[in-house]
Amino acid sequence: MRILRIHAVAQNSARIEFSGIYIRAFFLRILSAIDQELATKMHSPDFPAPYAIKPLALIKTSKRRKKLIYPRNFLLREETNVLFCISLLSNELDRLWFKILNEMLLEGKITVGEAELAITTIESPELDFSWEPSNRYLVDFKTPTFFRRKESDYRYLFPDPKVLFTSIARIWGRLSGEKINIENLRELAERKIGVLMHNIRTSRTIHLGKGRRVVGFTGRCVYEVNDEELANLVGKLLKIAEITNVGGSRTLGFGVIEWRPLK
Repeated sequence: MRILRIHAVAQNSARIEFSGIYIRAFFLRILSAIDQELATKMHSPDFPAPYAIKPLALIKTSKRRKKLIYPRNFLLREETNVLFCISLLSNELDRLWFKILNEMLLEGKITVGEAELAITTIESPELDFSWEPSNRYLVDFKTPTFFRRKESDYRYLFPDPKVLFTSIARIWGRLSGEKINIENLRELAERKIGVLMHNIRTSRTIHLGKGRRVVGFTGRCVYEVNDEELANLVGKLLKIAEITNVGGSRTLGFGVIEWRPLK
């Protein structure tokens, strides 16, 4: 598992809607130049997709720390610095990470709608899976998020604990091979994880082309876990979800989260 953090600078001013679809196309084109067969496989992967996208983010610097803002339908001005990320979540992709990085640098640019971005640097930071144990966690859903419902045309548009944490566990279990009892987790989440506070709102409809439309939710939610062992598992799942994203259409930049334990 590895994440590529790509820094770029806008070469012109242009209005940007949802950028994830362009970043996914860029990644698949880069992958195609390295391994055409693998790129075709990644275009329509088996669930869950072994990669995830974080769309264009603006970098806001304060005295305390850098903060990433994921705006939608905004004017990207010339010479603005932006960041986007691609998570490689399978051994097959991870083995190619250096070739992918080099190919991106050789490409040197990415087109997002009418915006031309010049790639400046690419980082592959060491992943840290440690966290401070707590029984309360604040989760910030940074980009529109939704959860698919089995045999239904409708989606969950609220991060109910049992839906959120079983979704992360299912994704992680299938990607890693780690055995997680999903039904047991669902039962525990129903009884022992509560929502203490939330400020959740639905997004405007996002058009993805070819008649595809998506509505998701963004905002914050505070969870409390009334079981020490389960609280540790929740922390682990949230740490994983930082890399994998959560919910549906992770490869298009949906379901990006940030989180932290609360005292």
